[in-house]
Amino acid sequence: MIRHVSLTNWKAFERLQLDLPEGTSFIVARNGVGKTSLLQALHFGLFGDRRLLASGSNVERAVRGGNESAARVELTVDLDGAQWVIARDVPGDLGSRTPLPTPSVITNGGQVPEIAWTDALVRAAGVGLTELRLLAAIGEGGTQSARDRNSADDYNLIQHLSEVLGVSRLREAAGELRKTARETSTSADKERLTLRDRPERSSVGEQERLSSEREPLPGRMRQIQELLDQIQERQRLRNQWTAWREQENAARGGAVAVATRLTAASTEHKEVLDELVGRHLDAVEFNHDAPASVLVDLVSTMQNAARVLLDDLRVQRDDQLRAVGGVEAQVSSIDATVRLLSETTAVCPTCRQPLSEEAAERARAEHLAERQRLLATEAAARNVASRADAAIAALGTAINEVLPSTNPAPVEPMPDGPADQDEADASDLTRQLEDVRIQMYQIDGSLNALRTDAQQRSADAALSRRLVSRYRKADLATVAADAFERLADSMCRDRLNPLAELLSKRWSELWPGRPSLTLDVDTGDVLGRVAETQISLADLSGGERAVAIVLVRLLALQSASNSPILLMDEPLEHLDPRNRRLLASLLVAATRTPDAPPRQVLVTTYEESVIRRLDKQVAGYGSNVVYVAARPKTEE
Repeated sequence: MIRHVSLTNWKAFERLQLDLPEGTSFIVARNGVGKTSLLQALHFGLFGDRRLLASGSNVERAVRGGNESAARVELTVDLDGAQWVIARDVPGDLGSRTPLPTPSVITNGGQVPEIAWTDALVRAAGVGLTELRLLAAIGEGGTQSARDRNSADDYNLIQHLSEVLGVSRLREAAGELRKTARETSTSADKERLTLRDRPERSSVGEQERLSSEREPLPGRMRQIQELLDQIQERQRLRNQWTAWREQENAARGGAVAVATRLTAASTEHKEVLDELVGRHLDAVEFNHDAPASVLVDLVSTMQNAARVLLDDLRVQRDDQLRAVGGVEAQVSSIDATVRLLSETTAVCPTCRQPLSEEAAERARAEHLAERQRLLATEAAARNVASRADAAIAALGTAINEVLPSTNPAPVEPMPDGPADQDEADASDLTRQLEDVRIQMYQIDGSLNALRTDAQQRSADAALSRRLVSRYRKADLATVAADAFERLADSMCRDRLNPLAELLSKRWSELWPGRPSLTLDVDTGDVLGRVAETQISLADLSGGERAVAIVLVRLLALQSASNSPILLMDEPLEHLDPRNRRLLASLLVAATRTPDAPPRQVLVTTYEESVIRRLDKQVAGYGSNVVYVAARPKTEE
């Protein structure tokens, strides 16, 4: 229980020192003094929440003096057999994301971390800190609302008890188990579609048979291939000899053709060759059975001889052409002399002496006769040169022809036996080789299919085992979910149903003859009933609603926790005298049950005149009245 509270710069209080007794205490002050602020300070000191009780405002809004100041709440609490002093500071400039300063926690004269205080508070209350925050306080207006005014103050007894007793966790676990069962079963159903419709027989024997059939086939293929290679080698040699012979015959024919053209050219121009050079190429007799290389060499010798003959012929032709040039010069000189002799005064071309007409005529006739002879000589020389050019052209063409190349005969001898037989044998062996290869491919395909089938059967067997495991898991999850839900239902019947009955009983004792009050164990809603009509908590009168909310909270404290403290802000306000006395007596009676929570109930009220009139009556119930001065004086 809270023994003492000290406030510094907290909302309306610059300084406040207040002792709080055990039991039910009514904290009385006029409006504006700070009753709600005091209750918010007590709640902050106990739990250290960032938001003020019932307002939703950040705790820094409680700092008196703004950003330049700081507030301090210090509580002295008897708890768990020890005295605790908890001091919490709030800077005025505290940001919304800035953590609160670490509080000072002292117990039995020693400094301890905040977690020690939190653990002690949770251990004493018997519930988690989240539930205790809601359970231990009803903020401003909390007794007048129907659980919908401020979600921060909403308290659902059934939900709380379900958390405390583990019912909620059981139902959540059941839901998760059912979800797991559905997902596992659905996944297994989809995967089951990949299984084959029926199992097939084992193929081990078939694989062994096919493997035995295949085993000799590679050796058979090698034997056939070796025989085929031998035949193909003979065919290659035979083809090589055939090609060489064809080339040899072509070379012979080419050499003979070149020799024939050389001889023909020489024979055709034999006259001019004999006239100018004094020789010509004689015809050569060829041995057509001689190797082509011998014939080619012989023709090459002929070409060389023809080249020498051709060179000599060119020299003689050039001499003829030079002779033609000399004759032309002589003819020109004679023509000049004849012109001189034909003039009126003829002179001798040599001595330049005048000639008689007869002498001039005789000299002119002699020169003209010489001119004719020279022209005949020139024509003959030109004819010889022309014939020489024709011979040069004919021989040059034959000389420039390229002789065919020759190759030596193959080193390996010509194979024996007919070629047709080798071709037939090669065709037969090729067919046999292809048959064996096809047989191997077929066996390999069958073996691969059998191995794939065996792997599929193995995969199907493994999948079947996995599916059995998954379906078993889904069944176990369903069974466990059913068991959890039955256990949760049993706990509700054993713990929650009696609580609902106790609420109805206590209500009927407080309000005899009035509409009954029940607790829906499924939703946690507090419901009234008039005859056969069910009404909600919001439909009750203000007094009835306040008493019902306080009654539910007290039942929660007594049945679901050991919370030693209950804070209530102005529950008596706006009630008629009868309801006010009834609620006050209910609060006073709450702390009189030995060894039952709560041990301390702190109730604020501004009904000072009413409390004064009821002071004797209230005190008669064993409660306390604590007056807070209108303006606490500042301590120097």
